[in-house]
Amino acid sequence: PVDILEKPARLTSNEFYTMKSNVFHTYRILSRFIGDKDIVEWASYHHEKLNGKGYPFRLRANRIPLGSRIMAVADIFTALTEDRPYKKSLSSREAIKILIHLAEKGEIDSQTVKILEKNLKFIDRSRKVSQEKAAKFYREIRNNPLLYE
Repeated sequence: PVDILEKPARLTSNEFYTMKSNVFHTYRILSRFIGDKDIVEWASYHHEKLNGKGYPFRLRANRIPLGSRIMAVADIFTALTEDRPYKKSLSSREAIKILIHLAEKGEIDSQTVKILEKNLKFIDRSRKVSQEKAAKFYREIRNNPLLYE
């Protein structure tokens, strides 16, 4: 729900549970419409942690596909480098430091983080262009009640 997505404060435990349910719904919906099992898993497992403390299935490293590992790093990097209603964006360098720390804790794939860091200049440019396009699209949808309902 938009009121949770755009909430400018800390989420309650129920709101956080609602947010976490997105991966279950991703799995359920994509399984119906996409025949490629790998793509369904990549999208559905991107909140899993290598140490087994992720969600929704608490998978450990050997059960998490490389595509999901890449998506996890990309998702965290994007969340850290975008403005959100509850926080300002971090610089790419600050985000990389956090990702390195998460990799050291065994949560995310260290090799993927290294590749991101090595290609940061290119990725950062691409990310900024994509975020500008997405923000414009989102504003257009928000301003059109027929599309947004």
